Amino acid sequence: MYFEKHVFVCENLRQGGRECCAEKKSVELRGVLKRRAKEVLREAGLKRRIRINGAACLDRCEEGPVAVVYPEGHWFRLRDADEIERFATSYLKDGDLSAVEDLRLSDLHPTERPRG
Repeated sequence: MYFEKHVFVCENLRQGGRECCAEKKSVELRGVLKRRAKEVLREAGLKRRIRINGAACLDRCEEGPVAVVYPEGHWFRLRDADEIERFATSYLKDGDLSAVEDLRLSDLHPTERPRG
């Protein structure tokens, strides 16, 4: 696999109407995540192939700012530097999904979620 993890951060900017991740500072947060992930991995002596990219609309802006990680397909809300620190350290470096459970969003599309 070319990248062990590929993180896409929504940077969508909508004009008038629906909420968007860009209005919630997702562009700046992606920059913080990218820098911090590199630092955390380098300090730990890990040579993981992790790529962090901005993305156009991921269609979950109301829950955002949002990020999705592949190949797992896990979705997260990352709102500030403290949450990014925990995400980079616990999940990207240590692989501990349970440490960021409170940041997770449903991995299922609304049409796949159980009703009731």
